[in-house]
Amino acid sequence: MGGSDRTRLLLYAGRLSLEKKIRLLVDMMLVLLNADATRQAQDYRLLVAGRGPLEQWLQEQAQHLSGRIVLLGHLASRKALAELLANADAFIHPNPREPFGITPLEAMCSELPLVAPLKGGVMDYCSAQNAWLAEPDGPSFAASLHACLDDQVTRAARVIEGRRTALAHDWDEIAGRFLDTYDSFYRSHRAEQTLA
Repeated sequence: MGGSDRTRLLLYAGRLSLEKKIRLLVDMMLVLLNADATRQAQDYRLLVAGRGPLEQWLQEQAQHLSGRIVLLGHLASRKALAELLANADAFIHPNPREPFGITPLEAMCSELPLVAPLKGGVMDYCSAQNAWLAEPDGPSFAASLHACLDDQVTRAARVIEGRRTALAHDWDEIAGRFLDTYDSFYRSHRAEQTLA
């Protein structure tokens, strides 16, 4: 990566397509690069795991950003993704129209701070108690990222709450609630038939 002790690794994992709002990642990195130059603060590097139709465009943008964006391609193994989640400083989820978003939950479960839009499906489980929420634009995401990495006390509390949230969305737990819902419908239907 060519970093130093000032380097902070950011991670995005997902499809590289227009509907995923990949452009927001570049906009955020441009803001962070300019902030680095003026603040002499952190050296942000964005690791991008995934493939898609915007891959070539993103590679071109990475060249303009002095190697601050590194495309890793598709990660075929869960272990590789788990290692990235364990070694990054923050997970960036740019899509304000994502219907739900499994990858942000995986990041939260890995105790990785999450920066996400304050819109979309992630709002089903994200809040100011477990993530850093921002308007879906580069400056807002950059500001949320600075807040995430600058305040260690808040970071620790939100990471703990994020893991708690992710564990509440465990597939066994979700499947159990789903089956309980069907059982409730069935009991209600049977009760109506008995009364009729």
